[in-house]
Amino acid sequence: IGDPLPGVNAFAAPVFDHAGHVALVITAMGPEGTFDAGWDSAIATALRDCAGEISRQLGHGTARALE
Repeated sequence: IGDPLPGVNAFAAPVFDHAGHVALVITAMGPEGTFDAGWDSAIATALRDCAGEISRQLGHGTARALE
């Protein structure tokens, strides 16, 4: 919230591949006056859902990581 950019809020969520490794990170950001930074906000929920869906499409949860 406002860090590292004052007046800008952001959330980030990891996207995992089939082996459970982080493949990418999705970030949502916006001005503090219109970006609800609550963990249960619509923005946070949409970001988690999006990251989860992409992870599923990459096979996360369908195969064990190689040891």
